[in-house]
Amino acid sequence: MRRDYISVQVGDRTVSARIVYCGENICIAYFELDPFDERIVELGILLDEIERGYGKVLTLIPNIGLTSTSIFLGTSFQGVKGVAIVFRKK
Repeated sequence: MRRDYISVQVGDRTVSARIVYCGENICIAYFELDPFDERIVELGILLDEIERGYGKVLTLIPNIGLTSTSIFLGTSFQGVKGVAIVFRKK
């Protein structure tokens, strides 16, 4: 596992979130959620891993904008591109 990612092995694949900030008490990791319906379960798995091994999840901040679905539905359609996971370090 690389230091700048939080990763968990799920079957034959790895679910990862990139750590974008890690201070003395608080860390923020970014997890891409596009396509949303396929990645939402992975978000749950990742949240469990953070709570188990890294610290207490404080909040999720959605990143709203154009997604892969926007190609088919037009640029007026926006969705959740990803989520910032803010957690307090153990």
